[in-house]
Amino acid sequence: MKTPPLLFAAALLFWGWQTGYLVFALPMAAMLEATRLLRRRWEISPTDFYRVADLSALIFLAMFVVRFLADTGSMARWLPFCMLPLLLAQSLSTVGGVDLGAIFYIERRKEKKQQGGPRKTADVTWPAFILVLVAASAANVRSPAFYAGIFALVGWGLWSIRPPKRSAALWALALLCAGTIGFAGHVGLRGLHRMVDRMALQWYMSARVVRQNPLRNVTAIGMIGTLKRSNQIVMRVAAEGPLPDAGLLREASYSIYRGGRWIAADAGFSEVPPAGVQNAWRLATARHQGAAGELRVAMTLDEEKGFLALPMGTAVVENLPARKVEKNRFGAVRVQQASELLRYTARYGVVVQQDAPPGLLDLELPERQAPLVHRAADDLSLSGLSPGEALARIRTHFGKNFHYSLTQERRRWGVLPLEQFLFDTRAGHCEYFATATVFLLRAAGIPARYVVGYRAAEFSRLERRYLVRFRHAHAWAQAFVDGRWQIVDTTPAQWVALEEDAASAFEPVIDFFRWLGFQFKKWRHGGENAGFETVLLWLLVPLVLVLVWRIVFQKRASLLREKAASREHRIEDDTGATRLADIDNRLAEEGFARHTWETQLRRLQRLAGAGADPSAVSELKTILHLHYRDRYHPVGIENEKKKSLEEKIAAWKAAYDIPGRLFEPQQKGGRS
Repeated sequence: MKTPPLLFAAALLFWGWQTGYLVFALPMAAMLEATRLLRRRWEISPTDFYRVADLSALIFLAMFVVRFLADTGSMARWLPFCMLPLLLAQSLSTVGGVDLGAIFYIERRKEKKQQGGPRKTADVTWPAFILVLVAASAANVRSPAFYAGIFALVGWGLWSIRPPKRSAALWALALLCAGTIGFAGHVGLRGLHRMVDRMALQWYMSARVVRQNPLRNVTAIGMIGTLKRSNQIVMRVAAEGPLPDAGLLREASYSIYRGGRWIAADAGFSEVPPAGVQNAWRLATARHQGAAGELRVAMTLDEEKGFLALPMGTAVVENLPARKVEKNRFGAVRVQQASELLRYTARYGVVVQQDAPPGLLDLELPERQAPLVHRAADDLSLSGLSPGEALARIRTHFGKNFHYSLTQERRRWGVLPLEQFLFDTRAGHCEYFATATVFLLRAAGIPARYVVGYRAAEFSRLERRYLVRFRHAHAWAQAFVDGRWQIVDTTPAQWVALEEDAASAFEPVIDFFRWLGFQFKKWRHGGENAGFETVLLWLLVPLVLVLVWRIVFQKRASLLREKAASREHRIEDDTGATRLADIDNRLAEEGFARHTWETQLRRLQRLAGAGADPSAVSELKTILHLHYRDRYHPVGIENEKKKSLEEKIAAWKAAYDIPGRLFEPQQKGGRS
């Protein structure tokens, strides 16, 4: 290795510390540094380097597949795994570098075309050292220890290649100043980022009617065209018995409507105390002993935080591995520092004091929408009805006179989207139905809120649980009737079937691979000691074995084949020599035996100089030419030429078999 001793090992250990892969970093560092102590090196051919590079590419491809199926974090943190085979091959080879064809496919093609040319290699240890530091930074641990480690490793590497004529003290001082300035810039940029985020949030809050709005929902009300929704799976739900409230799982509730946005007023979060059992959190107190139902939910979180989707009336959330759980007065539950794959159990029933009691904002009608809402309420004669009667009439009105649609037509000039929905098209998606229902309930004197979440309606026989996709996102209303908040969902029930009809025909195939990824993710987060490190280990071991088999055993098999071919070649050579043995004996009888230092062609020249028949010498030259081509050319000669060679040898022996015949033409000419 061309880096200073122990530098690369230190970089690997730093990477393992930052990413949690120290169990792999230790043997990897030991193997690479041990190659410095080995005196023996092996002749690794360009073809072998190509195989090692293909192995590294295969490991990278496996990492990509795992990243896609399991939806894991950045692939950059796994880079040392795919670089290890190339580094080991370079360290143990006699050339001290990696063939460029193993790194660049274009160079590989050039090398194959120009066989026998000079070998082009490059040292990959310094680029690999940089990639190891990149992999360590992909863990995103922004701490002074991380920066100090990066500074120490980079300084160590630069120190080894510093100009020898420069003052070591001045060079170290310059490096220290550069590192200090870099750390100050790092801290300053991070603080600037936080300040900009805080100022943007304060500006947003000050621009709204209600100052404390930690949650808001931007609806698609007023948008024209077709509303597109993804088929990606958001969560998987298993129920003990029937689903609660038609499978509706709430994420958040809102009270104020402003310009197509629903806002949760005064929705600060408060911490939820644990329920006394590990990973259990009590959200409300059950009205009677025991819970009415149980749901087991599996979902993926972004950046280890997010909101839970829970049925109304959830009293306790169990098996929730989170550092902190919070909720607001509208029933939204937020988790922080939780596992990437979040699996929890929600126990629900009739509870008390789950959501805050109704207030004046829960009866407020927006100024622009108030006239049309009162007009619709008058058409339904809601005034004077009891809450139960008004609720039943609103349900019947939307159920008989409206239909579900993801497509909205362009509205007329000056007509509000809700006005067109209530009096003209009478078609829309769930956000229209939920918003209009909240307004009509408020017009009837019933406190109401806008709710968003998901509906679990698609049961998978493969997974034996409900699949909740992005397209199953839903909105509905909740009304305060008979002293408690109740669900009021007026969206026509066929909305789920309509969206399923619009799904892709390849969805079952895609779902199968998603299921495989989910199984892998469950296994990854299953045990206390189970993690992706184990997966990579079991993935790396067979690949390394394949590499060893291809380089060692196939190399040995190649040598055996070459030896066998050499033996066959010698046998063929012996056969060829036997083929000319009679001619050699005939020439020896004439006094022209070939000396040990003499070539066949030189003997023919000696024979011609002694006055041999020119036609005999010329024919021998032709026989030797064909014999050498058949014997030494890689492809030999064609069968027809072999036959011709045998015929020429037989003809020459027949013509000059009698002693003295080889010189007869010249002697006859001399007598005359």
